[in-house]
Amino acid sequence: MNNLLSVNSPIVAGTLLVLVLLSVVTWSIALFKLWRGLQDGKRNRAFNDAFLAARNWHEAAASGRAG
Repeated sequence: MNNLLSVNSPIVAGTLLVLVLLSVVTWSIALFKLWRGLQDGKRNRAFNDAFLAARNWHEAAASGRAG
């Protein structure tokens, strides 16, 4: 591992830096999408509960506009 970080070539060092940065960006996007998916799931469950609890079509329509 010490050998990997003590490269003498600027091309190898630059490539390694770019790969690390892109990896961080990729993981950030993946975690953001996971977080948003969990939020969307909560909202979907809340909507389904409100929609299915509606006693008539007007209340059901109102549950769709409430969010």
